[in-house]
Formats: sequence, structure tokens, C-alpha cells
Amino acid sequence: QQRRAMGQSASTEAPQRPRCGICHEEYLGTYTPPSTLPFVRLAFTNCVATVVSRLLLMGIFMGYVIVTSSFAELQDKGTLDDLIVPAAIVVIFQTVVLNKMLCVLFSWPPNTLPPENRVLRTLFYCEPKAALMHWLDLWCFAIFMVIELFEKERASLWLLVPDIFPPLLPVVKSLLVNPGIRSCSLGQCLTRCLSVLCIPPVVAVRVLRFMLTAQFWRAFLNPFAPYLHTTLSFSAFLVAPVSAWAYVVLLSVGCLLTFAAAGLALGLGRDLGGPGVAVMWVLNAMFSLSAELMLVGDDGLVIWPPEVRQLAEYGTLVWVLGQTVLAGRANIPVWISYYRQWRDTHGEFRIEGREPAV
Repeated sequence: QQRRAMGQSASTEAPQRPRCGICHEEYLGTYTPPSTLPFVRLAFTNCVATVVSRLLLMGIFMGYVIVTSSFAELQDKGTLDDLIVPAAIVVIFQTVVLNKMLCVLFSWPPNTLPPENRVLRTLFYCEPKAALMHWLDLWCFAIFMVIELFEKERASLWLLVPDIFPPLLPVVKSLLVNPGIRSCSLGQCLTRCLSVLCIPPVVAVRVLRFMLTAQFWRAFLNPFAPYLHTTLSFSAFLVAPVSAWAYVVLLSVGCLLTFAAAGLALGLGRDLGGPGVAVMWVLNAMFSLSAELMLVGDDGLVIWPPEVRQLAEYGTLVWVLGQTVLAGRANIPVWISYYRQWRDTHGEFRIEGREPAV
């Protein structure tokens, strides 16, 4: 704690020894840094738990979309055995959505007090990042559901509409808990509502003005930034159901750009951004993996022509591997910094000397 207060690290050549907070006398003792094995075990456990949870979440969501899209066929069958598994998938997914929605509602906005009920307190997160991850999952669910509604013309897909609104509930709560809303009059509330409606056009105009600047295009076209890679991945996902050859073109450009950036980053030691950008690289790799699972395969959302099928499958696999390499390279400095902080806070300092007489 004293070393962190002085802005020092355990790896400095001549760190100041810990001192008494009252008389400022140096403590006599030896400092033993922790070994690397516990940190590796902790990091491996966290990574495995995150990957397994993400894969389970994507599998449940894909099963829910498939069951909802084929709801009419399941109704025509009418047998109980054929409805057990779809009903279980629907119940599990709705339970996951309800859990995430309650976590965000109880934890958002930041600095919210935890609920008094013990059961509801288990859904509360002190860190805003955890609540934001649950909120991001709800937004991803809603976006993919909107895409499904517009891509497939099936009456049963309209069952997905109620699941589009959970991401908007935290915004409604943030507006309702605002103390200024309760104390203002009806005219002031209407004025504020009208001013809120004017925010999107103003923000859109400012974004368009920023997009016309050279600073935006330097950041967007930078191959060592995740913005262009994410745009290509999302564009390929939207284009695939419309034109298979357009998807192949975007896939080829994405593979060349990804491996060029990965080779230069690994060979020249080029930095790929800070902690915030590293998270975007991870999200980009996760989106590419989920897009591959939903587009490619026998049960994919796209019916590929025979001459394009193998090219799309192997090309998408290579693209996902390249995005994973970039995400790993961007997170190496973050993990090194995290390891140094962990090492500084998990060391052992043994005080030497005689025991006090009293």
C-alpha cells in the first residue's frame, strides 16, 4: 500500500523501504514477491470462464432464434415430445434476459444504492463495467433480433418483438430517478421531453461534422485501430444474405487487412491501443466468431451457392483467427500491466527484529 502511494513498483531498482506512518522510521524486513504460477492460474480460470459463458450465451440465443423462427412448424406438429426441447430453450433464454435486465436495472445509473432485499441484492453490481457488460448483451440480442425480423418474412418471427425493449428500460429508469423530473411542473416536463427529442438530431449533425474532418479518417482508416475491422465485419454480416459474392469480396479484403495488421504488429512491435481499445478488439473478435456461427454451416442463416460455400467457410475461419490474433496482441500490454499491479499487491513483507518487551 505504501509503495502504491509513493508511485513505485516492486520491479524498481532501489525502491524506498516501507516506513512507519507516525515516526517515519524504516521497517526492517524482507520483501518476497509472489510467484507467477498463481497469476497464470487466475488468468487462465478467468479466460476459460469468460469463453465458456460467452459460447453458452451464443448457443442459447441461436437456439432461441431458431425455435422462434420455426414456431409455426412446431405448432403444426402438435406432439408433446417435439415441444419439450423448444420450450426449455425459450424458458432458459427468457430467464437469462430477465436476469441481465434486473442486474442492469438495480445497478444503473452509477452510484445507485443496493436494494434492501437480500435476494435482489445478489443482482446488484458495484462496478459500472459489470452492469455495462450485461447491458451490452441486451443490446446485442436486440440488434440481432431486428436483423432477423427484416431478413426473414415469417409471421412467427414477430414473437421476437417483446425482447427488443429490455435495453431501453435502463434509459427509462435513468430519466425517472432524475430528481429534477419529480419536482418540475407539467410544462417544464414537456419542455424537457421536447429538448430530449432534439438531442438525436444535434448529435447526428455533430457526428457528421466530425466525420468530415481529417482526424476522423486518419483514425478510421488506421489498420492498427479496430474501427475499420469492425466496420468490415458488420458490413459482411449484413451483405451475406443479399449477395454471396459481395460477402466473398469483403471477406478477402478483411483477411488481407487483418493479417497485414497482425504481421506488422507482431513483427514491428506496434502498439494497438490502450485498455479501452483492447476491449474493442476483443468485442470485434467475438462478433466475428458469432457471425461465423450464424452464417456458415449446415444450420446457418445463409444458403450458400456450391461454388462459394467452401471459400466462404474457410475464408471466414481464417478471418476469425486473424481477428483473434489481433485481439491477443492488443491485450498483451494490458495483461502485463495487470500482472504488475497484482504482483505489487500480493507480495509478502516480513518484519524482522526483536519482539517488543511490552
